[in-house]
Amino acid sequence: MSTSICLCALAVVLSGGDAVAGNFQVQPTRLDLARRGATTELTVSNRGHLAARFEAKIFVWKQDEQGVMQLEPTKEIVVYPTLFTIEPGAKRSVRVAATSGPAAAERSYRIFVEELPMPRTTASRDAVTAVAVRTRIGVPIFVAPSRSELRGVVEGGVSAGVVRVKLHNQSTVHVKVTGLRIVAKDSDGSVVLDQQQSSWYVLAGGIRRHELTMPALACQRASRLFIEAVTSQGTWKTSIAMPNDGCSGTK
Repeated sequence: MSTSICLCALAVVLSGGDAVAGNFQVQPTRLDLARRGATTELTVSNRGHLAARFEAKIFVWKQDEQGVMQLEPTKEIVVYPTLFTIEPGAKRSVRVAATSGPAAAERSYRIFVEELPMPRTTASRDAVTAVAVRTRIGVPIFVAPSRSELRGVVEGGVSAGVVRVKLHNQSTVHVKVTGLRIVAKDSDGSVVLDQQQSSWYVLAGGIRRHELTMPALACQRASRLFIEAVTSQGTWKTSIAMPNDGCSGTK
């Protein structure tokens, strides 16, 4: 009987604790390298009941201003082995090393460990239609800069009832934004809007933009906006007066 197999990719990108996906686990969930030739290790554990094959790949990791991940293959970081098999209940260490020294700004990468399909046996070739889910886990790698400088700016503006926030990480290292809060107060100091948005990494020198549409009544009553971004490197704050035409076009 012919077999129809759908290979579906499921990516898991984590940054803290243990990364677990499907029947395998990766530890740790962040790698740091300080100098050229420095090495570290990633431990991959097979939590399943069958042997499993894996592939490890390295990418330069960038982000656009909306936080969308952009990946490019690279040889600046090397990994060994790239292909390996782990028996059920066993572990395998994967070595990761930097091939270049520190730069003025921290360099960011991602290592993806992906579970591959095992070679098909005669029995499996004759099996009925099946779906195979290929899972991969992404772990960030940071190569430290020659000098760490911490500096961040948050800017805001309002037009047509939309609050536009710009987070500019002027540091030489990444920051992780754990919370973004936007508060609007009227002329008496009463809160008319209190909203929080989730964010993620802002890489060294990077910019992250957010938008929030204000309810019409809150927009009309607002006199001043207070914006606060809580990051792994401190809190960035700003406040702006509500422009006279900030609610134009809202209903």
